[in-house]
Amino acid sequence: MNQSEATVELAYSYGQASALGMSEASKPPGADEHPLVRSVSVIGLLGCVYKQREDAAAACDAVERMLRDPLQFRIQRSLAQSLGGDCQYAIDTINKHLETHPDDDGAKVIL
Repeated sequence: MNQSEATVELAYSYGQASALGMSEASKPPGADEHPLVRSVSVIGLLGCVYKQREDAAAACDAVERMLRDPLQFRIQRSLAQSLGGDCQYAIDTINKHLETHPDDDGAKVIL
């Protein structure tokens, strides 16, 4: 790995892909499975469940920026927020999703 690839990987790992001008399509392949992304997502979701709202929001927002398709994570986040007593986040997120995907029966069940 050369220095520019290492810089991109490091920036991506810390959620700075947009600072480098990287689009969603140019994110490194397999980045969704990166151990850092998985670890931060777990921290964020646990923070949602255990009502650590500010820390959870920061972690979850970072994860969403790092994923190519954050839809599955948003659904998981909605469920975790609901378990933590913040149902409004789930309602807003799922309703926004249903505006663009009205035939998504799974999202309707979650809502």
